[in-house]
Amino acid sequence: MISIVCFLFYTTSAVAQEPGFWNTQQKGANCFNKTPTEQWFRDAKDLGLDWVRLAYDKWDSEHRDFLIGDASNYDGLVEKGLNRLKQVILWAKKYDIKLVIAPLSLPGSRYSQNNSFQHDTRLWESYKYWDQAVRFWKDLSTELQDYTNIVAYNIVNEPHPEFGAGVEEHKSQGDVSRFIQWYTKAQDTPRDIYKFYQRIIKDLSSILK
Repeated sequence: MISIVCFLFYTTSAVAQEPGFWNTQQKGANCFNKTPTEQWFRDAKDLGLDWVRLAYDKWDSEHRDFLIGDASNYDGLVEKGLNRLKQVILWAKKYDIKLVIAPLSLPGSRYSQNNSFQHDTRLWESYKYWDQAVRFWKDLSTELQDYTNIVAYNIVNEPHPEFGAGVEEHKSQGDVSRFIQWYTKAQDTPRDIYKFYQRIIKDLSSILK
């Protein structure tokens, strides 16, 4: 069973592999460490953490971008990076820590700290990168579908389809009318974040049954 968790304005989306896990309050934390270790997860368990949002984009790689290879041209998962990710997932499982896999980068949207602190908006400007992002998520979810301690996939951390499109992020929070005006123009374009999510979720749902 798949459940979809969306937090809107602005907005992230997660596909839950184990939706029942979220029926009760859980204690969690981020793990954005450059070099995660087994000891980190042992310490997390000792602190009473139930789950961790795991981002791997800062991990060392022989390629331009960890796991993706090159966010400018995704051509399949990097095997060495995938094996390292699986090892970290197994460390978490050993200590009964659930995981939310949370990429900071997608094809066409390189994490700013790995991009000279510049926002990469190509994902929101070209359907070409939508296609690559869909393929990435299909590849990753297929590889990880049997890891039972993964409870959700965070499709992309802090999406920014509004950058360069006439909306200032975090300005006048709660002013939904500004968002509606922007989305009216963004709808049915590559900046249409809801349709982007729907496309990813449709493909993930066919894999995570």
